[in-house]
Amino acid sequence: MAATFDTVLIECVSQELLAEEVKLKAASVLLGPTCNIQRNPLGGRAFESYSEDPHLSGMVAAAYCKGLQEGGIGACIKHFVGNDKENDRFGYDSTMTERALREIYLMPFMLAEKYFRVLELGLRSHPVLTGGTHVSENPYIIGDILRKEWGSNATVMSDWFGVYSIDHAINAGLDLEMPGTNKWRTLNLMNRSIESRKITKRTVKERAAKVLELVQKCAAAAPE
Repeated sequence: MAATFDTVLIECVSQELLAEEVKLKAASVLLGPTCNIQRNPLGGRAFESYSEDPHLSGMVAAAYCKGLQEGGIGACIKHFVGNDKENDRFGYDSTMTERALREIYLMPFMLAEKYFRVLELGLRSHPVLTGGTHVSENPYIIGDILRKEWGSNATVMSDWFGVYSIDHAINAGLDLEMPGTNKWRTLNLMNRSIESRKITKRTVKERAAKVLELVQKCAAAAPE
């Protein structure tokens, strides 16, 4: 779709085809689009992404998400951020300068947020390390950039098995651990973390509130 450079067409496809297909599956959120950078044509997930061009990727992602959400389906833009190669995907460190981070790798997500508030329904944080810290545990990426600088109201969801702690992830701003049967956020482990002052009840309530906001938005679009 990105090869057309036609954001009107992409918006139309998302609204009239993709959104309707998601409804046929009785789902409320589509786990897409992927707008990571195609750094290598042999990348294992490059077929999901749009381009090596951050601006094109961001504008296509914005149109894609706008069409979905106007069709009554939530968009979950991914993978935030630095998931630009597939081998050793749970452990490699995306080492980059601050300028490269902002002008290349964050740019598609920033443009999508700027031109259409697509992140209000879902944003998948990827398990890779960025500057030595997993994105799901990175307060600079989630808290400072996404929440404060961009003013995003997103529900931040982990990638599948992309959570590696209780306290670091919760304190960084990760709202939802996936997949559904949680490894870390169990009742017993959460209670122990609260008792040991690793996390606070207030922070837990903040994370839970974002998940409930997502549920309410989905319910409003599909009340049945």
